[in-house]
Amino acid sequence: MDKIQWTKDYETGIDRIDFQHRSLVNILNDLISVPNLEASQRHLVLDVTMDALLKYTVYHFESEEKFMKDANYPKIVEHIKEHEALKKTAIEFVSRFQKGERDIEKQIIQFLRNWLLNHIGKSDMDYVPYVMKIQDAQGF
Repeated sequence: MDKIQWTKDYETGIDRIDFQHRSLVNILNDLISVPNLEASQRHLVLDVTMDALLKYTVYHFESEEKFMKDANYPKIVEHIKEHEALKKTAIEFVSRFQKGERDIEKQIIQFLRNWLLNHIGKSDMDYVPYVMKIQDAQGF
């Protein structure tokens, strides 16, 4: 699987969110590299990297949701439901992996890759005008 190449298409114009999105992509790219490692290293690296990705994702979602709340984004409830669904699915994958289901690593990586790119490219771009409006009003 090819690593994700960051492009301007993924940029929201909100510096903090763009930095966090780039960080998520970098961690995901670390996961994409995992299948190239030897089996003895692969499981440990996948476990540690998945943990880092989950923790950073929770942090990012909290930041993003605060921006949306401050901007009175009208679709915040739906957006938060997307976040919750990802967290639930990711936790299920991690649990299966930790219980010894080692053959799902490519499935985990593919799911996260598709979800992240679709979420940034569609759902996140939808709230950008609302956040930009309050940032412009506040002089950011």
